[in-house]
Amino acid sequence: MSSSSFDSPTIIDLSGKPDPFDFARRKRARYRYTEHSSSDSSDAGTFLVSNVKFRVGAPPLPPLPVRTSGSNACALVQEALGFSLNDQAKIIAKAEGVEPLSVELVSRYIPGSMPNEGRPTLFIMAKWSESSPQIWEKIVKKTKKFVDSLTCGGYLEDVGIGVEMIAKELTLAKCITPIPASEFTDALCRDWQHITEKVLDILDIYPSTKSRVTSIALFKLGFSTNYNTNPLTVYISVDYESEENKWPPVIGKIQQLLNHYPHNLHVHMEHNTSD
Repeated sequence: MSSSSFDSPTIIDLSGKPDPFDFARRKRARYRYTEHSSSDSSDAGTFLVSNVKFRVGAPPLPPLPVRTSGSNACALVQEALGFSLNDQAKIIAKAEGVEPLSVELVSRYIPGSMPNEGRPTLFIMAKWSESSPQIWEKIVKKTKKFVDSLTCGGYLEDVGIGVEMIAKELTLAKCITPIPASEFTDALCRDWQHITEKVLDILDIYPSTKSRVTSIALFKLGFSTNYNTNPLTVYISVDYESEENKWPPVIGKIQQLLNHYPHNLHVHMEHNTSD
């Protein structure tokens, strides 16, 4: 949900006025893929792997949001291979101690494009834990090698099937609501200006977020439809040129700052623009 949906003093819009001459650059950035963290090789050659919180993929994944649908290419693969890709992905994951919640062959495409323009992807949902970055990367690499072993050299070679592992958290709708008057205390109101100034200072230190911030807001944000139980969250949106794989130290530094205040604030950062 766009932060501009609320008229609140807790929202700071930093996107600036739209620049029509900058539209092409921003559109290219939206279709930019996440920086790779490692590489491996299969029967099809070298492939790259991206690894960010809650998502690992080969080849590297586009920034969220990404939509899921069927496509002609997925139907072609399903007709040729049945559920062999799905079944082997489950076997590989279980061998690494991960029980997939679901495995599907789908088209993953960016909003504004069509499903048939997306990448056919073996889409694996699982529970996230502290060890997931390392374990999921192993699973994705092994699964990608298996996929390429079945498709390389045949008529499916040009389909280019990807592999994506995603945490359930990223498939759930986030509930974003204004802060109730009972929680927007005088102390929080006084501190909010100082918090935003210090958060902006931190964001300005790191190249991945410097001059990339589009808004900062204070919301109740979480997955519960009982909105009052969702935590007070400092919401930060950045443009699509910001590299997600470089966010962890930024988020960690901001959370350290928030912990110095008595308001039990959390931080959430994501790609989002007013386009």
